Amino acid sequence: MKLKNISLLVLSSVLLIGCAGISTVSQYNETPAEKVDVNGKCFQVSLKPSIQSAYIDECPGAAFAKSYFEGLTLGIVDTTPAEYLHIQALEILLKEKNMDCEIDKYPFKIKDGMGGSLGYEIKYICKEI
Repeated sequence: MKLKNISLLVLSSVLLIGCAGISTVSQYNETPAEKVDVNGKCFQVSLKPSIQSAYIDECPGAAFAKSYFEGLTLGIVDTTPAEYLHIQALEILLKEKNMDCEIDKYPFKIKDGMGGSLGYEIKYICKEI
C-alpha cells in the first residue's frame, strides 16, 4: 500500500513540474522569437519588454533532436546547452537591437518534468533614456 502511495506522489509531482514549465513558456507564445547564433548554435529569444524578461531556447531543429535523444535515454541525460550560452544569446540580441540593458537576475531553468528542460527564462533591466 505504501509503495502505491509513493508512486502516485512521484507521478503527480512530475506532472506538476512539467505543467509549471509549460505555463512559463506559454507566457511567451504571442511574442515573436528571434533567431540568434552563439558560436554556431542556434537559439530562439523571445523578449517581453513589459516585464523585462526573456525566454531563450534552442531553435526547433536542435530542440527536436535533443528531445529525441533524451527520450531514448528516458530522461536520464539532459542535453540542454550550458546556461552561459543562453545568457550570451540574450546579450547578443539586446546588443543587436541597441537596447541598453543588462542581465538582472540569475537565469531560471525551465524544467520539462522529464529530466530535461524547455530552456531558460532570464530577467533583464534596461536603462531609461
